[in-house]
Amino acid sequence: MRAEQLSLLGMGDYLFFVASLVLTKKTGYDDRSLSEINALQKGKRGKYVIGYFEIAGVYEAREVRGHCAIARVNNRKPHSDIEAVRSQILESAHAKRPWDEFTCAVGVKDGRKTALLSKAIPITKLGKPFRPNDTGLSLYGNLNFPRGHKWLRDQSKLDLLLDRCRLP
Repeated sequence: MRAEQLSLLGMGDYLFFVASLVLTKKTGYDDRSLSEINALQKGKRGKYVIGYFEIAGVYEAREVRGHCAIARVNNRKPHSDIEAVRSQILESAHAKRPWDEFTCAVGVKDGRKTALLSKAIPITKLGKPFRPNDTGLSLYGNLNFPRGHKWLRDQSKLDLLLDRCRLP
């Protein structure tokens, strides 16, 4: 998600992670050649929700003379102590990249509202173009799923996806 889009989110919003995955047997990857993997995956890829978290805050971090300055991007219910999230931000994949400025969302740690799903939730049919399956239709309507994000602003649809994510 791009920084401009991420900065529109705030405390209490949810960020869902979607990946293109292929359902195939592990043995198909034994020879590890790119051509064999491409052949195994052709027409079998789909979009899946693989995780989510509730946002505690969105922050901008900037490296200045060896010190990482951190500021809240928006002031929707401001975080009481930026230093409390400093270690989370500095341990993120964003902080390990070679540039010196990034925007990131920090998830709620208390209350177990962060989840990497044990089972991915399919939201499209298999194969390109990525057309929604029944779950995708109920969430987003009859839209294609190209790269990027899809907003869920309707609370009933957000609740539906959260319920699906919380199923064992």
